[in-house]
Amino acid sequence: MSCYTVAKKVKIKAPTSKSTTSSKPAKIKIINLVYDPKGSDTNHESITLMLTGIQNSVNLAEYTLLVGTTRKKLTGTLDRAKPLTITKTR
Repeated sequence: MSCYTVAKKVKIKAPTSKSTTSSKPAKIKIINLVYDPKGSDTNHESITLMLTGIQNSVNLAEYTLLVGTTRKKLTGTLDRAKPLTITKTR
């Protein structure tokens, strides 16, 4: 899968210690990002995440995806060493 150049800064924001159910934020790595591809964006923009820390799984609802200055809510569960691809739908 080819990725497109991303002009915006994209990162995962960890929850504050007061809002998380675990003692430490998980280590989540962005392993692939397709942002603003040529043609229609519908069902083509996606991000693939990997849990690389010691936790077996994390609730993504506790985390935020930052795209530039825009915050996007995440949902679902991310399991350790299992990539998860989230596709933007409209």
